[in-house]
Amino acid sequence: MKFESVHKYVQLENHIMEMIQNKQFPPGSKIPSERDMAKDYSMSILTINKAISDLVNRGILIRIHGKGTFVADAPFQERKSTGGVITLVGSDTRGYKEFDPFYEQILKGIHDSVDENNQSVRMLSVPPDKNFRQTVSEQGMHIEDFSGGVIFAGYEPSKDDYGFLRSEDKICLSIGKTSEDFGIPYVDSDNYKGMQKGIEHLLNLGHRAIALFDCQSHIPSFNARQKAFRDAFENRNLRFDERLFLRYTPSNISDLRPQVNEFLKAAPKFTAAIVYGDCCTFALYYLLNEHKIKIPTDVSILMYSGYKWVDDVIGVEISKIAYPPYRLGMMAAQTLNEMKTPGRKYEISVEPELIPGETCSKVKLT
Repeated sequence: MKFESVHKYVQLENHIMEMIQNKQFPPGSKIPSERDMAKDYSMSILTINKAISDLVNRGILIRIHGKGTFVADAPFQERKSTGGVITLVGSDTRGYKEFDPFYEQILKGIHDSVDENNQSVRMLSVPPDKNFRQTVSEQGMHIEDFSGGVIFAGYEPSKDDYGFLRSEDKICLSIGKTSEDFGIPYVDSDNYKGMQKGIEHLLNLGHRAIALFDCQSHIPSFNARQKAFRDAFENRNLRFDERLFLRYTPSNISDLRPQVNEFLKAAPKFTAAIVYGDCCTFALYYLLNEHKIKIPTDVSILMYSGYKWVDDVIGVEISKIAYPPYRLGMMAAQTLNEMKTPGRKYEISVEPELIPGETCSKVKLT
């Protein structure tokens, strides 16, 4: 089935309603998972979640923790979630066609946290050329629609966004520390400790010529990773070769390939690389294979902000510093509910995990 309207989530809601009316989804039946629907309808997980969340808020569908989403016994009785609706504000810039592993895990963490409070979650996706307030206005939403609180993830809120919500006493927080410090509470991955784990792992394997491919999408996180990387070299009285450092901005694989390829041609020889993000990891991994450079025999690869789905695509368990979107989503929802009690400063860090994998090995002696 194809959806041509700009408001795809509305058409999907209507499509699900038709299937309920036609008894394809009878009362009490379980509907397909959001990830399966994203693949079946070639939609993003954000669009699927918005449609499902709207139907949950209306009492047509019911989410049951650990089991799935079901058609309500009285599907056309309009019911509101008694615990309120949390709005997750994300960005369209990542652009995955079928699903987005980042938002998929963030949403799962939020859902698992709020189910116990009889709350529901909806997704608001901000286009690349818009901001939060513009999107709210264009979708006909009002400040009262955010009474359950707002979680920003993958979209960096501005001081104006924060002021808009706080002017009407609406609670909000950011998954990720904002570049400008204007007081918004946040839950973030500890990028300093994450990079520290990654670089120490490679140094302990004997690597000294280590390349760094890092993304400048979020400056506070970028700066924390840079400091940890350089501190590790200085603490061992080693010198980092600046020619082995590639800074890049968020992009897709096809746009990153030329940058990475030019870097490989110009850079000095290196025996290991720490690579931020899935797209750059794909680009480097495929280019090294095309250049007949063996992984990890010739070059070890450690992915920073890694997801298991990358392993499934490549067919190898990538050594990684695992970014914890599920834990961040769960902690963000828990923190949002705690914020209803004033007096605390909410700045919470989650420590990433080192997963050794199959793409790192001891340096090859020559």
